[in-house]
Amino acid sequence: MGDIIPNDEESFSIEVKQNEFVAFKPLSKYRERPLLAKVVTSTKRSLDVIWFTGSYSTKWLEWTVGKGPDKKIQKEKVPRSKVLMGGIKMTSAGKLPAAISKQLRKMYDVIESED
Repeated sequence: MGDIIPNDEESFSIEVKQNEFVAFKPLSKYRERPLLAKVVTSTKRSLDVIWFTGSYSTKWLEWTVGKGPDKKIQKEKVPRSKVLMGGIKMTSAGKLPAAISKQLRKMYDVIESED
């Protein structure tokens, strides 16, 4: 199961491993799909990630933009303070495990009710 990462300076003691997935805080009332990315590298304050697209019940795929030879994977450097959960591992079918989906839905509901 994924690790919940508190939102404070001490939260960075939780190890975020390369090639594992992390979930990010939803963007404004965004809850229909989790925001997930795979960690490429990490520092004390930031993560280099590859964004993925999918939903609670579908396979997750790398988010790409462009077509043909111009197609590029969406990579970004993001602050660790935006991470909601780390240590997420997909199922062999490339989907979120049911327990993680349930946990993320609850966390997103709490965040939405605070807005």
